[in-house]
Amino acid sequence: MASAPRTGTLAGLTTSGELPTPGAVEGYRAGRSLLGLARAPRLGGGPWLLALGAFFVITTRWLDWQGGIAATGGQDVYQYELMSRAAPGLPDGQVGSAYTARFLIHWSVGALAALTGASVELTYRIACLGTMAGFAVTARLCLVRLGVTGWALRLCLALAVLNPYALPYYALVPGYLSDVVFQLGLAVALLGALSRRSWTLVVGVVVAVLARQTIIVVAPILAVWLLVEGRGRPGVRRRLVTALVTAVSPFAVLAGLDQLTRPFTTSFSPQVPEDTVLPLVAELPATAGVLADHLLRVAAPLLLVLSLLLALAVVQLRRRQPFAAEVYLCAVVAAAIVSQPLVIGPTFPGFAGNEPRLSALGFLPLVLCLGAAFRSVRTVVLGRVPAAALLLLVALASLHHIYTAVGPATAAQFVALQGVAAAGAFLVVVLSARWSPETPRPGSLPVVGSAHD
Repeated sequence: MASAPRTGTLAGLTTSGELPTPGAVEGYRAGRSLLGLARAPRLGGGPWLLALGAFFVITTRWLDWQGGIAATGGQDVYQYELMSRAAPGLPDGQVGSAYTARFLIHWSVGALAALTGASVELTYRIACLGTMAGFAVTARLCLVRLGVTGWALRLCLALAVLNPYALPYYALVPGYLSDVVFQLGLAVALLGALSRRSWTLVVGVVVAVLARQTIIVVAPILAVWLLVEGRGRPGVRRRLVTALVTAVSPFAVLAGLDQLTRPFTTSFSPQVPEDTVLPLVAELPATAGVLADHLLRVAAPLLLVLSLLLALAVVQLRRRQPFAAEVYLCAVVAAAIVSQPLVIGPTFPGFAGNEPRLSALGFLPLVLCLGAAFRSVRTVVLGRVPAAALLLLVALASLHHIYTAVGPATAAQFVALQGVAAAGAFLVVVLSARWSPETPRPGSLPVVGSAHD
């Protein structure tokens, strides 16, 4: 006999984030699922994040400062060092404009190092690890706000933390601190949009733009998100002001940084259309191989989560039910970020070979899209074994031929591993899905308990 449901937030929150109606709760008690995932063992968010952190520490290939730069080809670190090592003064030499827009992040590292007497390298490493921890915690808050719990929560957190290009890359080259700060700022902004907290949204956008100009195209989307989610609710004027500040603040911050850094800035940014993929497209079919390689590099970090989204779309299509609004909003945010390294061609020096790292900057919104999709698919019952299989596939897909101490030996093996994991995850979800909520799988419960279990 199935045990009585535990009290707490049900996984099947409404699109607006409100608790289900009494009728929905009664439907659960009758065996009708709101989010068809099996009950997971009691494992709080803290312990699970610690478990992921332990896996991260054990599998990451820890290198010294120069070793990390050599292994990853992270030459941008030298530009960032010019700014950080100049603190508390300003750089004497010239720095490319793509880097000086991130001046405050790196200068602050140098200023902190000078204040504490620690080396710049150690300060970078500590700041990077601390920012990673903040990102992981904020990612979990976003997922919980979406109403994702149980195995779905654990799966999404594992995806967000263990993707080799999302965090492990920066353990090797902590000099790329601004990329990790961008991910944290984006996570805070998404949390603000999901919770409709105006200042959280604005603060997240400001932090993100201090780290990367990438947020410029995302901020207007978040502003529209705030207006869409708040339609029909009081406080229209406040939301309009917040949306305006969200969309405009990145430009204001960058304008201020431009004035501050102009004395030591030299022009270095992609030009349109010369540095885009358009010249390569115009020269097809001769450039087909180059374009295919470029596309594969952009897609590599996203294959696993895209396969899971496709599997849930198949399930939802059979039910002929729409996804929640957050699925589409998160997907648009992810597309706005991923499209940037996709559109800029591989011939531009700042992007050449960096496509996976840059496309992975949009990985969190894609994971939130997956979490919202899990919440939307109300009648999938996923038992403990399939859920454990998905977590195993995520762990295997996190292994990299450069960034982890164990795993594939070559880039080709890494890509093959991503493909196998993506195909396996798709099959696990589709084959384990149950489309009859009245006949749940024996030994599984269709509703996960508290969001804090």
